[in-house]
Amino acid sequence: MEYKGGKERMQQSPEPERKLTLLQIRERHGLSILDVAWESNLPTIVVWRAFVNRTGIRLGQAKNIIHGVNALAHTHYTLRDIDIKIAE
Repeated sequence: MEYKGGKERMQQSPEPERKLTLLQIRERHGLSILDVAWESNLPTIVVWRAFVNRTGIRLGQAKNIIHGVNALAHTHYTLRDIDIKIAE
């Protein structure tokens, strides 16, 4: 606690900003996995794997998916904005 002019204030460190998942983005913008796959020019299974975020996908595939999402939702998401697993 910090004392400031007769008032006590708790100093809290800001919480780190959580990244959105592709499922959250899908729900927010009403996107279809099939539409994202079509727009990304990727197989539906690759896009589905990215959306469920259990297994990693290649960096190039992730970029294509984000491009597809942005084109369909008229947004400007980047890899820094989205919680997406990239395979090593």
